[in-house]
Amino acid sequence: MASVYMFLISLLNLGSLRHETISCDYNRDVPITDPLFPTGCVNTDALMDWVYRSILSIFFVFLMSFIPLTVQGLMESNPWRAALRFIKHVASLSPFFEVFVCQVYANSVEQNLSFGGARYIGTGRGFATARIPFSVLYARFAGPSLYFGGRLLLLLLFATLTVWQADLTWFWVTTFGLIFSPFLYNPHQSAWDDLFIDYCEFLRWLFRGHARFHDSSWITYCRLARTRITGFKKKNLGDLSSRLSGDASRASLGSILFGEILLPLLSVLLFVIVEAWPLMG
Repeated sequence: MASVYMFLISLLNLGSLRHETISCDYNRDVPITDPLFPTGCVNTDALMDWVYRSILSIFFVFLMSFIPLTVQGLMESNPWRAALRFIKHVASLSPFFEVFVCQVYANSVEQNLSFGGARYIGTGRGFATARIPFSVLYARFAGPSLYFGGRLLLLLLFATLTVWQADLTWFWVTTFGLIFSPFLYNPHQSAWDDLFIDYCEFLRWLFRGHARFHDSSWITYCRLARTRITGFKKKNLGDLSSRLSGDASRASLGSILFGEILLPLLSVLLFVIVEAWPLMG
């Protein structure tokens, strides 16, 4: 997903350039050494061709992941059943889930390399039939998927308004997969009675835990997220929230500087350059 993020940042810069400059009368059949008209224009149409080819290559790589499923269907039955199985696979919104799972795996590896603390959690092999409250889903996937999907959504919105192409639809599918997959695959998510109760519980989750500790609250979620940087020991902290996690040593200074300071500053610098582009022009 880091490559998708960098590609959208490139689209952000391209959109800013295209919005603030005059496009040339571009003819793909003439030599590149010919003068460009009108005078002072910028040949952004050639860059748009590069965007189209890049997205098309990404889409073909994505389709290659379905080759094993298709080949297995051809070996076990006839082409019609193999095609029907592929259509059902896509109609069940499996691409959304694949994008979401890849991001969760990537975030887990990144967090483990930066802060450590990886451990095995036995989940069993049964089907998920119990409905999980919205607050629990939010606390589990806000960091790995929801926040990242929100940032991609803002970048993609700007790119859509400035350098729209039909092939950008693929990135909308990717972004929606990151944001909605935790709730889309939650059993009985749209049941009206459960949805109403879930909404009330989410409001309580947001506001409780300030005066008295509660293990299911927004403030507890923030405290646990902070421990990967600060660390704590139960015998020194003496807080009830320490029961939710074992002894956690603080991450190294280099990991904190690189993961929590330098990379965000680099992203901010890239966005500032995009915003300052009209002033520099």
